[in-house]
Amino acid sequence: MENYFNDLVLNNDNNFYLGTGNPSSKILIIGKESAIDKISNYEQYEREILNNALDWKKNIEDNIHQDSVTSWFIDYPLYNPLYPYKGQLNKIENKRTGNNGGTSRTFYNYQKLLDKIYNENRKSSNINFHEKCFITELNSSTAKYSHLVNTIDRKDSINNRQELLTHPFYQSFPIVLFAVGNYVRDFNIDIQKLFNVKFDAETGTLPITKTNYINLHYDDITNPSRLVIHTNQLSINISDLLLNELSQYIRKHLELI
Repeated sequence: MENYFNDLVLNNDNNFYLGTGNPSSKILIIGKESAIDKISNYEQYEREILNNALDWKKNIEDNIHQDSVTSWFIDYPLYNPLYPYKGQLNKIENKRTGNNGGTSRTFYNYQKLLDKIYNENRKSSNINFHEKCFITELNSSTAKYSHLVNTIDRKDSINNRQELLTHPFYQSFPIVLFAVGNYVRDFNIDIQKLFNVKFDAETGTLPITKTNYINLHYDDITNPSRLVIHTNQLSINISDLLLNELSQYIRKHLELI
């Protein structure tokens, strides 16, 4: 896994956004795109997206590990994709004041899911899911809201990043949570081809709530070593029922591998 990641980083000639979190973990989460306004919040866009590839190269050169990343609140404005905003409290950021030490709704839901998987559903006091998974995005073109992302930029980014996701690093995760919702339909993404898995036709689409669903894919239906789950983007309108179901499938697969 480490060799794959080093190869990805050191041969990323186009400086593609690679992701954040623990490259040696067993869970890969792929979201739609980051909600960053490039115009009004260029500093954040530069920090999180533009500098991502360079930051990973520096981590490899300096042999930086997660335990050496210090708290965001201590070392502000330093940032490291190994453990972004380390020390954030496990609550949703107050967007009016922005000073309650919380996080985005997506990160909050990621944390809820990882707590259900690894922490027996006990709520962690801090956002620490980066220790147990690696996060990336299907689209690296961003805006404050999804509908504001330039249509051509989004399409070009998704086309390029589908090729990026075929790298052995991304393909080596035993569990992939493809949390991109309707982008599979809108951009004609063939999950089976992209991840070399088969849709579990016997189980079919699992409707968890009126708007939440799960599609299961395995490399081998009878003796799986790899699980790919297609579901909603874990941002708004995400139910605890969905997170519960996701955690059960992921925990079950973790026990098999």
